[in-house]
Amino acid sequence: MPNPFGIVLTVGQWIYDATAKERIYYIEVEGIGLTNAQAQSNGFRLAVETALGTLITSEAEVQNGRLRRDEIISYAAGFVEKFEIIQTKSTPEGYAVIMKVWVRRSALADRLLGSSKTIGEVDGAGASVQLQTLNQERATGDALVISVLNDFPKRAFDIKLNQAEVVRSNRSPQIEIPFAISWSQDYLRSFWTALDATSQKTSKPDAIITINPGWGWMFKGYGGQAKFDDKNKYFLLVKKMVASRPAVLVTLRDNNRTVISSYCYRYQELDHDPQYHVTEERFVKLSPYNATAFLNGAYTMNSRISIPIQAQTLEQIAIVDMDVVLGDFCSK
Repeated sequence: MPNPFGIVLTVGQWIYDATAKERIYYIEVEGIGLTNAQAQSNGFRLAVETALGTLITSEAEVQNGRLRRDEIISYAAGFVEKFEIIQTKSTPEGYAVIMKVWVRRSALADRLLGSSKTIGEVDGAGASVQLQTLNQERATGDALVISVLNDFPKRAFDIKLNQAEVVRSNRSPQIEIPFAISWSQDYLRSFWTALDATSQKTSKPDAIITINPGWGWMFKGYGGQAKFDDKNKYFLLVKKMVASRPAVLVTLRDNNRTVISSYCYRYQELDHDPQYHVTEERFVKLSPYNATAFLNGAYTMNSRISIPIQAQTLEQIAIVDMDVVLGDFCSK
């Protein structure tokens, strides 16, 4: 099996480890790289991905019409339990390392990397590889979650605009726009897929992210609690969905879609700032006591925006657009 990271030399198999009381995956691989360390690391990655398969997503970033970044994220939920190097050799391209590798799933319930077989000794080399491959799994898991968070809020919400009305207020016109904002089910499903794939089955989690798909959740096929043994994904969520202070952007356009004017509106339901009006509802609820987040897919925010407009401008207005944007966009 040719692969950018090396070659699978034997058909892998799951075997029962009586000490760990779980199944581990045994395989022989040849890792290749520019250096000996890189060849080993690539061999470990190949072994883990072969054992557990991968969840792959792509992320592209376009700025000013040009592609700035095009990244493919490959995630496998496992790490190297132990390994044995059979041969190391030089190649015209660098190094090749042939090794036996044993892989465990990464749903760890504790932080134990390994224990020595004899008193007074530490298996530093084995623990180092466990840490390296486990941290690689965590990093690619973070990247997978970030790739979905990067679509927030642009693809995260469904916005329903009801019929706009022009009314007279203090002898001047204003446009009244009733609307409803709710979570996009496609977005929540994508976010849940990333969270569920990277979560750990632990009874003492450091962070919990819950997604409620809303009414009829049992038929939607996703949602629930994702538990983590560190708080990184929770902090990633808070930074993107809460600390960014999302706002509602209203844009008035003419028949040619040329922008006439635009306005930003803050809502506590989105930005969590209580100074605008008092409500208990949120699209994202955070616990004040621990790293717990709740995405409420059952919630719909219904509101109405009134925009005073100059009489001479009124006749130009033909289109009303509404988006949820990050707070920095409004500050500009």
